[in-house]
Amino acid sequence: MLDRLQAGWVHPGWINYLLLPVSWLYVLLHGIKALSYRVGIRSPAKPGIPVIVVGAISVGGSGKTPLVIALGKHLRQQGYRPGVISRGYRGRSAAWPRLVEPDTLVSEVGDEAVLIRSSADLPVAAGPNRIEDARLLIDRCGCDVIISDDGFQHFALGRDLDIVVVDSDIGTGNGSPWNQKVRSPGGGDNLFLCSVLALDADTGEYRWHYQTTPGETWDYNSNMDIVLADLRIDGRDVKAVIQITKQAFAFAFDRVTGEPIWPIEERPVPQSNTPGEVTSPTQPFPTKPPAFDRQGATVENLIDFTPELREEALEIVERYTIGPMFTPPSVRGAGPNDNQGTI
Repeated sequence: MLDRLQAGWVHPGWINYLLLPVSWLYVLLHGIKALSYRVGIRSPAKPGIPVIVVGAISVGGSGKTPLVIALGKHLRQQGYRPGVISRGYRGRSAAWPRLVEPDTLVSEVGDEAVLIRSSADLPVAAGPNRIEDARLLIDRCGCDVIISDDGFQHFALGRDLDIVVVDSDIGTGNGSPWNQKVRSPGGGDNLFLCSVLALDADTGEYRWHYQTTPGETWDYNSNMDIVLADLRIDGRDVKAVIQITKQAFAFAFDRVTGEPIWPIEERPVPQSNTPGEVTSPTQPFPTKPPAFDRQGATVENLIDFTPELREEALEIVERYTIGPMFTPPSVRGAGPNDNQGTI
C-alpha cells in the first residue's frame, strides 16, 4: 500500500484521488499553522546557534539524508561542531529526546538517525520535539550548528537556512506540476522558473539570474548539472558557468557578472491556441555553441527507410500537431480522427 501511495506522487491512481479530501484537510490545517507563525500569533524558538533545515518536496527517497551527512562532514572540516536532529520516525524509544549512540538500535530511534550517526560520526539527537532535540545537542555535545534532517513543516524551531533536495527524475525545474493556465491565468514568464540563479555564498544576496525557458510549459526544465569552466575567449580568461537544457542548448555566462559569453537572441515562437493558456511570445536562442541535437518535430524527421514506411509515418503524424521547437501543447480530441496532441 505504501509503495502504491508513493508511486502515486508521480502517476496518480484511484487511491490518490480517494484520499484527496484528507489531503485538502491537511493543507488547510497546515496553512492555518503556518499563518499563525507568519502573523506573529506564535513565535519560533531560537536556540542561539545557526539552524539549517534539509528537506525534500517529493515523496520517497531523494537524497536528503546523504546530503545531511555530507553537509555535516563539510562543516566539521571547516572547524564547526555540527549536530543533527532527526524525527526518529518509526522509533519506539521509551524517552525522548534521545542521543543516538554507536550501539543504539534502529527500532529505538529509526533508521535515518542511526544511519547518520554511523556514517558521519556526528552527534545526533532523535525525537519528535525539534526544540528539545536541538537543546540536547547544545547542552550535551557543545554543538554550534544544528542540521535538521527534514523539518520544513516544523515551524516551532526557528531556522536560518532551508535547503531543498530535488529528485532529478521527478524534477521541479519545470511548471508541469501546476498547469500553466492555473499558475498564470493572465500569462507571464514565472520568474526564476527554469533559471540560472547566482547568489552571494557568504550573504545569500541575489547577484544575477537568467531564465532559459520563460513561462515553461514543455517540460524543458533546467535540472541538468551546472558546469563551471575556465574558458579562453578572444585572448582573455573567462570564468564561465554553463547550463545545458533539454532543448539541446548550452547557455554560457560569465559567472561573475551573469553576462552571456556569446549573444543570446530573443526570437518569436509559436503561440498556444489552448483556451486559457498564454505562452511567452519569445524564447531565448543562444547563438553559440550550436544546438547539439535535433530540435522540434517536422516531417523531415520521419522515417524514410522505404517509401511504404514513409507514407505510413506521414499518415500517422497527420493526427498530431508538429512544428518547430516551442510549439505549444495542444488540446487532445476525443475521437480517433481528432488531434491527438503535440509531438
